[in-house]
Amino acid sequence: MGERPTWVERQRALAGTPGKCPDCGTCVRRGYGGFEPKCDACWNGPARPERIVAAALRVDGLVWALPPPARHHVLLRAWTMSHYRDGAEPRMPKHEQGFTTNSGRFVDREEGERIARAAGQVTELIGGVLTSEDLW
Repeated sequence: MGERPTWVERQRALAGTPGKCPDCGTCVRRGYGGFEPKCDACWNGPARPERIVAAALRVDGLVWALPPPARHHVLLRAWTMSHYRDGAEPRMPKHEQGFTTNSGRFVDREEGERIARAAGQVTELIGGVLTSEDLW
């Protein structure tokens, strides 16, 4: 007779075995550290609706954001002060103003407006586009 596998060996083997998710029963599960295999959707929990969480700038592909109640002009000043010291002439490079969402995405003002309306964060705008003043 062969030796019986240990509990840890059984868990490791189970984690590498594709199969149905034990929580939802429809999707393929994945192993996580050899314990409690679940699918990505069940592991991460129910999806939350996307919301606007901060004003942001995208400068040269990098996103600069500060938590509310920071506004875009605060971000512009912070960026300028961090890049120009000792009396250098401040020049803001080409940039895009927008927002970050609770999923970590940068969105422009138009997409931000759609997200904010869907999440119930705004009903009407002060101006023609979404601004941080509309949100907080």
